[in-house]
Amino acid sequence: MPPLLQRPIFLRSLLSSSSLPVTRVVRPSLRLFAPLAAPSRTASSSFATSSANSHRGSDPWNKMAPGDVSKYLQQTHDRVFESNRAWAAQKRSEDPAFFEKLAAGQNPEYLWIGCSDSRIPAEQITGLGPGEAFVHRNIANLVCNIDVNVMSVVNYAVDHLHVKHIVVCGHYGCGGIKAAMTAKDLGLLNPWLRNIRDVYRLHEAELDAIAGETARYNRLVELNVLEQCRNIIKTAAVQKMYAKNGFPIVHGWVFDFHDGLLKDLNVDFKQILADIQKIYNLTEELLTLSTKRTLSQTSAARSGGKISLQSRASAIAIDNPVRYIALQSLTSIGTGYDLANSIFSPDGRNFQVEYAIKAVENGGTSVGIRCRDGVVLAVEKIVGSKLLKPGANRRIATIDRHLGMAFSGMTPDGRHLVDRAREEARSWRETFKAPIATSELASRVGGFLQAYTLYQSVRPFGVTAILAGFDSDKDQPVDGEVGSGPKVGAGGRAAGKTYGGPALYMLEPSGLYWGYYGAATGKGRQAAKAELEKLDLAGDGEEGGISLEQGVKEAARIIYVAHDDNKDKEFELEMTWISTVEGPTGGRHVEVPRALRLEAERLAKASLEGDDDDDEKKDDDKMDEDDE
Repeated sequence: MPPLLQRPIFLRSLLSSSSLPVTRVVRPSLRLFAPLAAPSRTASSSFATSSANSHRGSDPWNKMAPGDVSKYLQQTHDRVFESNRAWAAQKRSEDPAFFEKLAAGQNPEYLWIGCSDSRIPAEQITGLGPGEAFVHRNIANLVCNIDVNVMSVVNYAVDHLHVKHIVVCGHYGCGGIKAAMTAKDLGLLNPWLRNIRDVYRLHEAELDAIAGETARYNRLVELNVLEQCRNIIKTAAVQKMYAKNGFPIVHGWVFDFHDGLLKDLNVDFKQILADIQKIYNLTEELLTLSTKRTLSQTSAARSGGKISLQSRASAIAIDNPVRYIALQSLTSIGTGYDLANSIFSPDGRNFQVEYAIKAVENGGTSVGIRCRDGVVLAVEKIVGSKLLKPGANRRIATIDRHLGMAFSGMTPDGRHLVDRAREEARSWRETFKAPIATSELASRVGGFLQAYTLYQSVRPFGVTAILAGFDSDKDQPVDGEVGSGPKVGAGGRAAGKTYGGPALYMLEPSGLYWGYYGAATGKGRQAAKAELEKLDLAGDGEEGGISLEQGVKEAARIIYVAHDDNKDKEFELEMTWISTVEGPTGGRHVEVPRALRLEAERLAKASLEGDDDDDEKKDDDKMDEDDE
């Protein structure tokens, strides 16, 4: 039995129905007594609300006079510091060197991934002390491979702290589990809860066969814990460390409020590891035992006492042909450096980012043009099937009223990036009560992209995005139509203005972003860039650059020039624009009117036909000269 299970379990009165105030917290394993003063009762108001009542979910301030609310908030604030001082004094009395030891560093045996529920403090229910558990908590104790937060915790705990046990702990009566089984639109929670709904989908037959609602919820709690354990085992950090040292071991536990005990779901770590090898084996070190024996018996596989990568691949071919093919790729592409997102090659390259750029180059062309009175976005949407509905599969999205984003590359990645950008814009509005500036959004989304180039358990986004916006030259209220312009920063400012105006940024998979007058990405990037450079986009003064309507026509022409008829026969042209507040869009990001778009396409086609006629005429003249 792990040492953690041998420690005393502290059962707090989580389900207590007593109305008496809770005045102390006891942790037997630490012999800790910290007084918590209950709110005092007064005759003038209903300020007589106990901690126990607060624990049961009541809102004390709903019964208070307005003047007592601030008193209550100050008292609950001060109570924490009083308890902290009592705890610190108690620890010093028990061990004068306690805090010196604590400051020296941490060496936890356990990584605890639990639910954010405030009733389940990891250290208290396990009897562990400071420095003995590395803790991460989120709603419903999920381990999502695209959640940079939890992935960074797992990698740090495994690679740097060298934890021996990884515990995923759920609890019966989980609100996140219940919410996921409810047919409601929960707004920002929808993407997060979808991970639980996926677990429900995988075990739908078993769950639907359970009669009682509570029993069904509890079983999903257990299944969710088991699925998150599998997600941890799928990570490269865990696989690599286990192959090297035989740890960490992954456990799945569930906490029961009714008795305060932990239930071990008995996760079969080795069996799960064996089951996922064919698909989720992410590290070259994780070999089957038979393969390791083959390697140890192959004398030719040793060079200077170390097994070479090429010899290891040859030995693996005997035992695992599929693994051999993978390692052959490893030896020929970047000598293995392309398999790890978090490692530079000796010449300073990040191959995963370069592969992401290749994915972008396989996507349709996207173009952005910053005009003197607005911004235009245009996208070449390749029609892969005649069954596709016209207008579907959009690759330009509205981020905020004054912001739009086009992208090239992998469409699912692009949609995810759009969702993130919308979240950032919404958060800015809620926090600062004003629309976000284009440059600030570019900075935030760029940081988000860059985070996906740092960790081995994630991959870079396979998209390049073009962000367009029109920032006002003055602050707008929260319900205004346009954003507040950046007073400083590169790119995206109208010529002649101190700040504000049209803005255009391009964000690459590496997280790099720049302000542009004209930007292009996708398979036709080079041809589009050459056409953009011919335009006068950086003129001086209020009349510098080109007009918004001219920008629409030029963007359509450039998309048609960049389109390769030999490789992609059909495409749809998607176009949006943003004008000044006084312009045709009123500062909003909207689609280009159909009549104007059709006119721009007609002119683009005519321009191409004219170029073809000019080329034919030049060829005829050259032939006449040769004849003479």
